[in-house]
Amino acid sequence: MRDMPDMRENAAQTVKHLSGTIAGLGAWLIIAPFILPYFAAPDIVIPAPYNDVVCGVLLLILGAIRWGKPLDNVWASYTSAGIGAWLVIAPFVLAPYSFGATVNDIVIGLLAIVLGIASAGPTKSVERGI
Repeated sequence: MRDMPDMRENAAQTVKHLSGTIAGLGAWLIIAPFILPYFAAPDIVIPAPYNDVVCGVLLLILGAIRWGKPLDNVWASYTSAGIGAWLVIAPFVLAPYSFGATVNDIVIGLLAIVLGIASAGPTKSVERGI
């Protein structure tokens, strides 16, 4: 059986890496509307840039919260996964979205779901002592 302090340290490092990546996804979402072709026409207002900036700020904050206390605040991981799910469906709910915004949101959303769930796992393992 593994030594408990080593297991806690390994779990904390894993969560830090995953949470840092979630925060990086958030930072990308904040700047993506200024880099990718989000606007189909200059006179059409689309919700994609606003949605991405808000979701990006939330992912950045949640990733930082989880990074700061990696074995606590497991809710932040699940909330990140929930925001990822929203990003996947947002292009279809908040239409019109440009092609670039749609692809970006779906890819980042899927990554946020996977990373959010994955970053919750090590904490649950430590809690159970596995």
